[in-house]
Amino acid sequence: MFEGYKDPVLDFVRSLSFISDAPAMDKFGFFYKKNASATFDGIFNVGTGGSHPLGQIYEWNYNTNTTFYDENCSSFKGSAGDFFPKYKTSDILEVFHSDLCRTILLDYEKNATIHGIEGLKYVLDDHSLDNGTKIPGNKCTCGKHCLPYGVIYATACKGDTPNYLSLPHFYKADPSYADKLIGIKPDKEKHDFYIIYEPTTGIPLQLFPRLQINIRMSPVSYIGMYEDIPSILFPVLWFEQSLAIPSTSALLVKILLIMKDICLSVGIVLITLSIVIFLFLMYRIRKSDFRPQEHHKNYLPKELVPLKEKDSQNC
Repeated sequence: MFEGYKDPVLDFVRSLSFISDAPAMDKFGFFYKKNASATFDGIFNVGTGGSHPLGQIYEWNYNTNTTFYDENCSSFKGSAGDFFPKYKTSDILEVFHSDLCRTILLDYEKNATIHGIEGLKYVLDDHSLDNGTKIPGNKCTCGKHCLPYGVIYATACKGDTPNYLSLPHFYKADPSYADKLIGIKPDKEKHDFYIIYEPTTGIPLQLFPRLQINIRMSPVSYIGMYEDIPSILFPVLWFEQSLAIPSTSALLVKILLIMKDICLSVGIVLITLSIVIFLFLMYRIRKSDFRPQEHHKNYLPKELVPLKEKDSQNC
């Protein structure tokens, strides 16, 4: 899966230097070179805050779009997957996926609570699984062949291999896919793809990306063992990634969310205390005994050596 294995056919094709579109890999493996790699998924240029929202993608591999898809499907936009947009009100969440070389659109499902923090839950649904039937703008994601609802075209992004992605066990997909297979048992709890994040901070609370890799098989008339096979999307494997905020970090997020109220409360207390102190000082000043100037004349200190009248006249 990750280390790959040597394949004589692959070695032979790579030895033919005149083939310009020969595979770049020296081994075969669905996740070959992906594990422990800092560059396999490409170079991301993302926002760091301020006028460029934190975590939003602007370039991938130094480009703003790709040649794998047509029209609007080729542009890079949305979250890079680490942080999400703040104060979001739209029912669509844009997330860039490097394995598809494009942005996928997640649909808002409901509000969800994780460790006492309320977040927004987005799932993989019509805006990513539709082939243009329900959402006309999705037709540019079909590639050369528009298949029934429920699969995502990834062929061009993966070196023109007949690669399609779906939810595990073809969950939410057209029944025609499962009808040709044995053992398909879609389950929402086990097979749904969803993201929950806190909208004020953009911090992810829980992520469960789940995808299934399918290979498109069709008859090949000039190869005996393939001339009678059915046209089918054959599921090879499915995988999931899980991420959830720990309870200790959730406490910090809760404090961060109420920090505005804390600062407001502290400010009100300080202002109120200042007013009370000011009024108290004014009261003390009003109660102080300030005697008139004439009163103080009776209490002038006596001269230790008074001037004589004669001396004063000489002066």
